[in-house]
Amino acid sequence: MSIIINYDFLNAVRNVEKPFSGFKIIRNSKTKWIKYNYPVYLLLDYFALNNNKNAILPVFLIEAGLTFEYELFKNVFKKEDIYCKEALERFNELAPLFKNLNMDTNASLLSVSECYDKERKLKIDEDGLPYIQESKYFYVPSIDNEGNLIDNHIVQEHIVGSDTYLLSKGRPEKVLKLNARKV
Repeated sequence: MSIIINYDFLNAVRNVEKPFSGFKIIRNSKTKWIKYNYPVYLLLDYFALNNNKNAILPVFLIEAGLTFEYELFKNVFKKEDIYCKEALERFNELAPLFKNLNMDTNASLLSVSECYDKERKLKIDEDGLPYIQESKYFYVPSIDNEGNLIDNHIVQEHIVGSDTYLLSKGRPEKVLKLNARKV
């Protein structure tokens, strides 16, 4: 059994546990900036400045800075951490889905989950095209039948570049390594 979500679970946990800062804005906006804002800025600068390569970079850097400042002021004027609020709403929707994995958890327990391992593997699909599969392993607290808190091992699998994240029970494989010691 698995749960399909459209956001990175680790980023949602970080949005709840870390205070509001510029790094939180970058973490949550970088995909939008890279896919949409920056290509449009570069294209418009290219045509507006008549392919003057010496002028395009300074103008683009000013535009990128203004984009960041806009996001910062938009969040400061609301006087709340919208990223934290959004993550808690997502956790409220996600908590009941963990019943499919035989886990009794809630939004506050999900927000204190801890990532303890990450791994990336290069794989080849059925068409012969390579892709990178990223796996992140979490301790997710839940309540057992006796009312005690226990840590469950959850793995988030994700193909880099897609918006689909798969949560399921799992642990990293233990790999035995040869210990070569000098005598």
